[in-house]
Amino acid sequence: MTGGDEVPTTSTAARPSWNWVIGSSALAVGLIAFFFPVAPLWTIIGLVIVALILRFTRVGARWVQDERSAMFTGPVNHPAMLRHHNLVAATLFILPLLVLPGVAWALSGPSVQWNGGAMWIVALFGFVVFAIAQEQRAAGMKARWWQAWVVFASVMAVFLVVGGPARLRWAYCESRLTRVVSRGDEVTEENTGRFCWHDVPQKVVDGQTRLYTEDGEGDSLDGKGLVYSPDRAIELTGGIRLLIDLGDGWYWFETGTTVRSFWLDG
Repeated sequence: MTGGDEVPTTSTAARPSWNWVIGSSALAVGLIAFFFPVAPLWTIIGLVIVALILRFTRVGARWVQDERSAMFTGPVNHPAMLRHHNLVAATLFILPLLVLPGVAWALSGPSVQWNGGAMWIVALFGFVVFAIAQEQRAAGMKARWWQAWVVFASVMAVFLVVGGPARLRWAYCESRLTRVVSRGDEVTEENTGRFCWHDVPQKVVDGQTRLYTEDGEGDSLDGKGLVYSPDRAIELTGGIRLLIDLGDGWYWFETGTTVRSFWLDG
């Protein structure tokens, strides 16, 4: 995904633009993160490495040349795209907004505070949209909507990558959960609201309330979920594989044997 008006090629520029490089880096690194857990630190390092390779080596120039020739085939250059160009432009803004609520809910778990895989989806869609804009320009249209779409897509990408859905849901639920749990009451829809994990197994382990969003059935203490530990005792509890400090005494936990780091281990 790029924000420039022209795509540099080997014949017109020795190096691809930074816009093209950033979009391509997000596509490559995001694809890996989509299928495999990649922690924030390694995602950022990967983006920097791929961007430098594409910007300062022949690989980048070749990628631009090959991708440019590949993008302008198939449905993108269908005559209907040009006949109904205003409708196409409007659809490119409206469609993501229609999809966003379902995607946001699916990514609203407390542990999804980083979602590098979202870069792949947005970048892939961005390259397709860029091809449509270029086709309109080649037909003599100005495609002024393209720059606005880049800003729009970038905001959506950042919102998903940094765990915006999870952070918004937690901001809504944190005070409600704290009020109920600190009183020793059971979490229900009536006292916390419909979005605050009222329907998951709840257990008091070592004096601390755990809400198991995965597993935790029966007498088992294994699983994943939220734990309220204002004295930070959970940090010294054995059998914890991952802890994410959510603030104000709350943690996301995963049981296991090896403690993992959010920033380093994904």
